Amino acid sequence: MSLLTDLFDAQLAVLKSDFKTDLVPAIQQANNLIAANPTVLNLVAQAQKVLVDAMAEGPKVGQDEIKALATWVNTQLQDLASPPPATPAPAKPA
Repeated sequence: MSLLTDLFDAQLAVLKSDFKTDLVPAIQQANNLIAANPTVLNLVAQAQKVLVDAMAEGPKVGQDEIKALATWVNTQLQDLASPPPATPAPAKPA
């Protein structure tokens, strides 16, 4: 795998985790409230609340992304600084 692919995978994992823990509950709550009161006014109100909740979580998600990026870069640098030990060549038959 390329370094760019590894980085993308790491960032995607953080984003999925943040979305699952921070935004899905707000979407579920809005959906339940819409089901309980299926009016257009309530639909608009719940959609706005989900939008506000998403905007409020933005900085936290951004911080998590930056932390994940820094961790990934540090891991790559550590791998470069300490390469795995070389395997010894097989012994020649006598």
